[in-house]
Amino acid sequence: MTSDVTLSCSCGALSAKLLNVRPQHGFHASCDCDDCHATNNHHGVHDPKDTAIDLYQTSPSNLKILSGGENLSVLRLHKSGGLLRWYAKCCDTPMYNTMASPKLPVVGVVASNVDNPEALGPVRAQGFVKKDGKTTHKNMVGMLSRMIGRMARERISGRWRDTPFFDASTMEPVVTPYTLTADERTAAYQPR
Repeated sequence: MTSDVTLSCSCGALSAKLLNVRPQHGFHASCDCDDCHATNNHHGVHDPKDTAIDLYQTSPSNLKILSGGENLSVLRLHKSGGLLRWYAKCCDTPMYNTMASPKLPVVGVVASNVDNPEALGPVRAQGFVKKDGKTTHKNMVGMLSRMIGRMARERISGRWRDTPFFDASTMEPVVTPYTLTADERTAAYQPR
């Protein structure tokens, strides 16, 4: 069964639709990495320190901006690169994570913005799980193998160019990424 779901930022100005939400087209996972929590901290989003952030990993071609595209903005946590962290500048809501290049076509949709999160199915993998002073991952091999398969299909089919995040002709982000300053990074990476 195929299902489309809508999502929006906290004020509703930026809205989008996720197409084909089903196991073959995406993967519901949770991430407890310091970068995901730092992103929430930077945006002033309540960040439960002991709870991972749920993400739905899919192909950017499965995401369509419905309204408020002018509110889409992006930041990098580090000068050295890393994920692009897309957010709604109208209300500072973290929305998506992508790689820095459209040639690696994957998007992590922040599940808390989805109108019907149950449609994403259960969390099937967990990254950066902290237990007894150690960090582990659960079911990540399955998630990564499926993600790589989806990315390969997107590349072969040419659908990787169908993305709201990158200009297909220049391969640059549609918005210039802002990189956190050293002081902003220090504030964002509060001890957990």
